[in-house]
Amino acid sequence: MQVLALDVGTSSTKASLVDPSGMVKRSVSTRTAKLSHPFPGAVEVNPDEIYFNALHVLRQLAPNLKHEDVLISLSCMTPVLVALKRSGRPLRPAILYNDLRSWREVNEINEKFGIDRFLKINGNRASSHQWVPKLLWLRKHEKKRRIWKLFDLTTYLIWKLTGEMVIDHTVAHDAGLLNYSNRTWSDEILSFLKVSHESLPDLKPTTHTFEIKSEKIKSNLRLKGKQVTINAGCVDSVSSTIGLGAIQEGIVSFELGTTGIIYTPTRNPKPDRRLFLSLTPKAGLFFVGGATAASGAFYERMTEILLGHCDLKRANGMAAQSKPGSKGLIILPYLYGERTPIFDPFARTVIFGLGQNHDRRDLLRAAIEGIGYSFLHHIRIMQEAGYRIASGRLTGGGAKDSVWRQVMADVLGLPLTYSPRLAANSGTAYIGYVAAGMKKRWEDVAEWASYQKQVVPVPSYRKMYDELFTIYLSLYEKHKEEFKQLANICITK
Repeated sequence: MQVLALDVGTSSTKASLVDPSGMVKRSVSTRTAKLSHPFPGAVEVNPDEIYFNALHVLRQLAPNLKHEDVLISLSCMTPVLVALKRSGRPLRPAILYNDLRSWREVNEINEKFGIDRFLKINGNRASSHQWVPKLLWLRKHEKKRRIWKLFDLTTYLIWKLTGEMVIDHTVAHDAGLLNYSNRTWSDEILSFLKVSHESLPDLKPTTHTFEIKSEKIKSNLRLKGKQVTINAGCVDSVSSTIGLGAIQEGIVSFELGTTGIIYTPTRNPKPDRRLFLSLTPKAGLFFVGGATAASGAFYERMTEILLGHCDLKRANGMAAQSKPGSKGLIILPYLYGERTPIFDPFARTVIFGLGQNHDRRDLLRAAIEGIGYSFLHHIRIMQEAGYRIASGRLTGGGAKDSVWRQVMADVLGLPLTYSPRLAANSGTAYIGYVAAGMKKRWEDVAEWASYQKQVVPVPSYRKMYDELFTIYLSLYEKHKEEFKQLANICITK
């Protein structure tokens, strides 16, 4: 059995052929799809474009395959709401997790259903990234559109390939409709939304597999004559954390991608209004942490503004020339609002302390430090909640750069490790090997990340960064009402 890891991210879709030792034999990537913004705060995509691009990268790996059968292990950005009409065609463009149109509906859920009641059931508070407020928005604003089925992106891709209508527990939970303690659809939440069980996919474990039987599809994938299966899918941030081997308590993982993801594993979750709780494929294991609305996306935007185009290598080199602390420059990285821990769709970027002595190098370093402060905000809350944080592991595009790794270690005050040999979708591949029965223990994924480079924080910077972080926190508190006022002036729909 050969495993192909297929990861569908916000920016790119990547397929990798990974052997049982974790070595990546070949990878192919392409743009996931063009995002559209029909009005301020809206983020939509054509799910069929994603499907065709996913087929494209899988096809490119076919010449590298032997004569064995193939398992496609799938992970995706989530939640992505795909509403279908009875013909099986998308009713409308899919709505992405970072779409902010439903902020009023979040307030409605908090008032009518209750923050604590929702938290008790789902393990998370209602937020704009979930399906839940988006479904209320669709009912109000698109009444004439009759929804037949509600899919996430994993569901849509699997359905197109196999005809099965399924969703794994990690994705279903992220959508906001799941009871986290028993991994079933929540009748209370469905009743509040007036959503029937019949309109939802069947719940399956992450490692459950389905066969692609269509000879036409297998021919399109250049896999004719092979038995081809696909697993039930997984939240991409969960699979990437597994790939880091961060499944032992005391370890915290940081994904420096388009968005920023922070997780620490636990068997004793304590649902908190400020944090995210995620299910994992391993029974009894949860990930606690959060997700920023923008990390790499924020840095890319700053690079475009300061350099006239996005040249990350040049930007990182310039940031390295600035001093730690960026000469007292502090930036809130809230480009698209913020998810955890403040749950504020109106928050925006603030550049504080800009003076005559600053230049582009300081602004670029301050942008990286601002992302670090957003992670540190989560760390402090996690520690306050009783989770033990001893060391960290890095992944994602930002982790490939030595400047980013050192800045993160210094701002967070944690020793961090980075494994150059790990692919972004190594965790997705490992899930595939478990699904195929070729790996028996989740803990053994640590062998894939055995070669580590360590970055140690500079102790003399701790006091300075603690003081700057205090200002960082106060900036949001002082301006959160002005963010709302600004939104009322500028957001027309």
